[in-house]
Amino acid sequence: KSFEKSLAINPANLRNRGLLAACAYLNNDEDSFSKQEAAALAVNSECAEFYHTISQAIEKRFRYRDAARMSEKALAVNPDYWPAFHTLGINLLRIGGQEEKARFYLQKSRDKDPFNPYVLNTRKLLRHMDKGHRELKTENFVLKFPKADYEILKTYLVPLLEEAYEKLQKHYRVELEPPVYIEVFSDHNWFSAKIVGLGGFPATGACFGKVVALTTPKALPQNWGVVAWHEFAHVITLHATHHRVPRWLTEGLSVFEEGRDRPLWERRFEVELGSAYASGRLLTLAELDFGFSKPKYPMQVLMSYYQGCMVVRYITERWGFEKILDVLKGYKENKSTRKIFKEVFDLELEEFDKGFFKYLDEWVESNGLVPMVVDEKVALGLEIDLEENPGDIKKLLRLAWAYYCGGVEVDVPITIAKVLKLDPGNADAHAILGLQKLRGRKTAAAEKDLLKALEAKTRFGFRVNEALGNIALKNGEKEKAIEFLERARAISPRAGALQGRRVNLYSRLVAHYRESGDEEKMIERLEQWRQVSPEDLRSRLELGKAYLAAGGKESMAKAVKVLNEVIFINPFDLKLHKELARAATQCGANETIIREYKLLLGYPETNPRTAYLALARAYLELGNKKEAETFARKVLAIDGGNSEAKEILKQATS
Repeated sequence: KSFEKSLAINPANLRNRGLLAACAYLNNDEDSFSKQEAAALAVNSECAEFYHTISQAIEKRFRYRDAARMSEKALAVNPDYWPAFHTLGINLLRIGGQEEKARFYLQKSRDKDPFNPYVLNTRKLLRHMDKGHRELKTENFVLKFPKADYEILKTYLVPLLEEAYEKLQKHYRVELEPPVYIEVFSDHNWFSAKIVGLGGFPATGACFGKVVALTTPKALPQNWGVVAWHEFAHVITLHATHHRVPRWLTEGLSVFEEGRDRPLWERRFEVELGSAYASGRLLTLAELDFGFSKPKYPMQVLMSYYQGCMVVRYITERWGFEKILDVLKGYKENKSTRKIFKEVFDLELEEFDKGFFKYLDEWVESNGLVPMVVDEKVALGLEIDLEENPGDIKKLLRLAWAYYCGGVEVDVPITIAKVLKLDPGNADAHAILGLQKLRGRKTAAAEKDLLKALEAKTRFGFRVNEALGNIALKNGEKEKAIEFLERARAISPRAGALQGRRVNLYSRLVAHYRESGDEEKMIERLEQWRQVSPEDLRSRLELGKAYLAAGGKESMAKAVKVLNEVIFINPFDLKLHKELARAATQCGANETIIREYKLLLGYPETNPRTAYLALARAYLELGNKKEAETFARKVLAIDGGNSEAKEILKQATS
């Protein structure tokens, strides 16, 4: 409507007409688009600005192939319209398989506009990749890896992507047209140049449809397996909808898919999303895409990822995953969100929101942690509400908690005093007051209130038990402290794993059980820590070390399982690969033996005789006599008298 008003004032404005045409194009309104196109050509037969405006508008909606086509239309009517050179070149790179053509137009753009930083950086990136990357082609992928990390990426990333290719196509009932293009970067600046043409893009992966860019942990610490799976899920959902899927759904599904086949990769966001929800910061479904494009607070983009995932969970738990496929089909057919939800669920969006937020209420409560309130507007609203009903205990407690979370030191005890006057034994009032006193370093007084809160069964159980555990530790009462910390862990396992201002609760418990010699409890807590922290390296390294030290086939099998997870967090540690190979050898994990020793043979530190013998043995046990013979002969070439190699050779050639 705004563009129509603008054109009523100035019908010759090609940019505004292009924006109006982009609306028609995205709405699949061919008649309106043709009308605007005809009007633009009538104004100027060389209306390149019209087509280029459409190109720039629709590329923001992930329509990269269409954006390239519109830039080509701009150049068809005016071959010298140089702004389109850049847009065309960049979008050709995002399509995949059009690199030479993209380079041609980026060079033309550079010739016409030598001060465009996006073109400058993209051309630098291409030169960098020409020198520093190595290409690998498979049936389904064209992959470009940094030369220094080629063997690691070939060994671990390629099988993971092939698995994602097979499984996710089946899940979503789609069939991709190979190849998918994968570009990997171990320097974040080059990754960022690929995505936005500038440095500092805060991400570890990105998907343009059939082109995916990933980083390794050298660029940013991460579980790079999770990132790869997440981004490949975008390939699927973009393809399934002809790139019409809204951001909230494609991100929500990608987060959802991270842990579907690997539960230990499931992103755990109970604490963060719970706080956003308690603070009234989550959006309705009709507005959720604005959480990505127009965030109003620092973490809103991330919270929108999480909320999108929870919407997917809600749908799958209530109606089944089949309904997700129906929703995607609706977007493929270019229907509006409102129309899709009415057809698929027989619900207006407002009705869907009510059910979803009720589901979130129950989910937040089940996580065992009263969330922080991180928006001061919550306190302001409660203050206004209480003017009409100053004796509402529930609202007074919510207000006191909002004051505590916001650091309003004076108002916490004043508000709690009002509650205790009405209900002297109120458990939550004593909990909030105790936490406030502890913050003010009034430890003895805080302990009394916190113990009263526990006795009266406060809903702040995690925070109160953790606080009492910390007090006991400071007082040198270790056994008492562990009792409180264990209670806190049981109430909210995820909250206990958080890093940051709160000292990790699991690390304290692990340290205590290690010092006290309780190996069983130490391993149990490390396992629980691992379960709720998909990207935590420390818990997995400690757990792997414990299993390796324990020895025995069963422990070694557990070590293999844990160290295989470490690979996707820190794959560049040679010691890790040696330990994994040793553990796999001792428990007979033949496929891991083969993978690790083949990789280790690329390192000069590796004893080839040991590696060849392990490979010969593993291949023989798997029934691959040809490879067993090959590696047995390699052992004998080094050590002609090796009896085990001779026996393997005998069995392999019999």
